[in-house]
Amino acid sequence: MSTVTRRVAASPDQITAADERFQRLVRQVLQRYLAARGGGSGGDLKSDPDAQLLWQQLVGLYPEFQRKYCELFVEQLGPEEAVPVLRELLREPLQRYLRARAAITPDLTANLKRLGHSWCKGA
Repeated sequence: MSTVTRRVAASPDQITAADERFQRLVRQVLQRYLAARGGGSGGDLKSDPDAQLLWQQLVGLYPEFQRKYCELFVEQLGPEEAVPVLRELLREPLQRYLRARAAITPDLTANLKRLGHSWCKGA
Protein backbone atom coordinates (compact mmCIF):
# COMPACT_ATOMS: atom_id res chain seq x y z
CA MET A 1 0.00 0.00 0.00
CA SER A 2 1.39 3.38 -0.93
CA THR A 3 1.88 6.31 1.45
CA VAL A 4 -0.88 8.17 -0.36
CA THR A 5 -3.30 5.26 0.06
CA ARG A 6 -2.48 4.88 3.76
CA ARG A 7 -3.14 8.58 4.31
CA VAL A 8 -6.59 8.36 2.76
CA ALA A 9 -7.60 4.82 3.85
CA ALA A 10 -8.75 3.84 0.35
CA SER A 11 -7.07 3.11 -2.94
CA PRO A 12 -7.51 5.35 -5.99
CA ASP A 13 -8.84 2.48 -8.11
CA GLN A 14 -11.67 1.89 -5.64
CA ILE A 15 -12.47 5.57 -5.24
CA THR A 16 -12.57 6.27 -8.98
CA ALA A 17 -14.31 2.97 -9.86
CA ALA A 18 -11.36 1.75 -11.91
CA ASP A 19 -11.70 -1.52 -10.01
CA GLU A 20 -15.13 -1.95 -11.63
CA ARG A 21 -13.57 -1.41 -15.05
CA PHE A 22 -11.00 -4.10 -14.23
CA GLN A 23 -13.78 -6.52 -13.28
CA ARG A 24 -15.71 -5.68 -16.47
CA LEU A 25 -12.56 -6.30 -18.53
CA VAL A 26 -12.08 -9.71 -16.88
CA ARG A 27 -15.70 -10.63 -17.72
CA GLN A 28 -15.24 -9.53 -21.33
CA VAL A 29 -12.04 -11.55 -21.74
CA LEU A 30 -13.76 -14.62 -20.30
CA GLN A 31 -16.81 -14.18 -22.55
CA ARG A 32 -14.59 -13.95 -25.61
CA TYR A 33 -12.58 -16.97 -24.48
CA LEU A 34 -15.71 -19.05 -23.97
CA ALA A 35 -17.18 -17.90 -27.29
CA ALA A 36 -13.95 -18.82 -29.10
CA ARG A 37 -14.11 -22.30 -27.57
CA GLY A 38 -17.57 -22.79 -29.02
CA GLY A 39 -19.52 -21.88 -25.91
CA GLY A 40 -21.12 -18.85 -27.55
CA SER A 41 -21.79 -15.77 -25.46
CA GLY A 42 -23.61 -17.95 -22.92
CA GLY A 43 -20.66 -20.25 -22.23
CA ASP A 44 -20.50 -21.55 -18.70
CA LEU A 45 -17.45 -20.69 -16.64
CA LYS A 46 -18.37 -23.30 -14.01
CA SER A 47 -18.30 -26.20 -16.46
CA ASP A 48 -15.03 -25.24 -18.17
CA PRO A 49 -11.92 -25.94 -16.07
CA ASP A 50 -9.68 -24.03 -18.50
CA ALA A 51 -11.93 -20.99 -18.25
CA GLN A 52 -11.84 -21.25 -14.46
CA LEU A 53 -8.05 -21.30 -14.57
CA LEU A 54 -8.04 -18.27 -16.88
CA TRP A 55 -10.40 -16.46 -14.50
CA GLN A 56 -8.10 -17.20 -11.55
CA GLN A 57 -5.10 -15.93 -13.49
CA LEU A 58 -6.87 -12.74 -14.56
CA VAL A 59 -8.14 -12.04 -11.04
CA GLY A 60 -4.61 -12.68 -9.82
CA LEU A 61 -3.52 -9.65 -11.83
CA TYR A 62 -5.67 -7.31 -9.74
CA PRO A 63 -3.01 -6.44 -7.12
CA GLU A 64 -0.63 -5.42 -9.92
CA PHE A 65 -3.39 -3.40 -11.60
CA GLN A 66 -4.17 -1.71 -8.29
CA ARG A 67 -0.51 -0.90 -7.63
CA LYS A 68 0.05 0.45 -11.13
CA TYR A 69 -3.15 2.52 -11.09
CA CYS A 70 -2.12 4.09 -7.78
CA GLU A 71 1.37 4.85 -9.11
CA LEU A 72 -0.02 6.48 -12.24
CA PHE A 73 -2.61 8.41 -10.24
CA VAL A 74 0.07 9.88 -7.96
CA GLU A 75 2.45 10.41 -10.88
CA GLN A 76 -0.16 12.41 -12.80
CA LEU A 77 -1.35 14.49 -9.86
CA GLY A 78 1.84 14.68 -7.85
CA PRO A 79 2.11 13.47 -4.25
CA GLU A 80 1.09 16.86 -2.81
CA GLU A 81 -2.16 16.93 -4.81
CA ALA A 82 -3.06 13.23 -4.78
CA VAL A 83 -4.10 13.09 -1.11
CA PRO A 84 -6.43 16.13 -1.20
CA VAL A 85 -7.96 14.92 -4.48
CA LEU A 86 -8.58 11.46 -3.03
CA ARG A 87 -10.13 12.96 0.09
CA GLU A 88 -12.50 15.01 -2.04
CA LEU A 89 -13.34 11.99 -4.15
CA LEU A 90 -14.30 10.11 -0.99
CA ARG A 91 -17.00 12.63 -0.18
CA GLU A 92 -20.48 11.16 -0.57
CA PRO A 93 -21.78 13.47 -3.34
CA LEU A 94 -18.85 12.52 -5.59
CA GLN A 95 -19.17 8.86 -4.72
CA ARG A 96 -22.88 9.02 -5.52
CA TYR A 97 -21.99 10.56 -8.89
CA LEU A 98 -19.42 7.84 -9.64
CA ARG A 99 -21.94 5.11 -8.79
CA ALA A 100 -24.57 6.77 -10.98
CA ARG A 101 -22.09 7.13 -13.84
CA ALA A 102 -21.20 3.46 -13.62
CA ALA A 103 -24.88 2.49 -13.50
CA ILE A 104 -25.86 4.48 -16.60
CA THR A 105 -22.82 3.66 -18.71
CA PRO A 106 -24.17 0.40 -20.24
CA ASP A 107 -27.49 1.99 -21.26
CA LEU A 108 -25.79 5.12 -22.51
CA THR A 109 -23.34 3.10 -24.58
CA ALA A 110 -26.15 1.01 -26.08
CA ASN A 111 -28.18 4.13 -26.92
CA LEU A 112 -25.19 5.85 -28.50
CA LYS A 113 -24.52 2.78 -30.63
CA ARG A 114 -28.14 2.74 -31.79
CA LEU A 115 -27.95 6.45 -32.52
CA GLY A 116 -24.74 5.91 -34.47
CA HIS A 117 -26.40 3.23 -36.57
CA SER A 118 -29.35 5.49 -37.37
CA TRP A 119 -26.99 8.24 -38.44
CA CYS A 120 -25.08 5.86 -40.67
CA LYS A 121 -28.28 4.63 -42.35
CA GLY A 122 -29.42 8.18 -43.06
CA ALA A 123 -26.11 9.23 -44.65
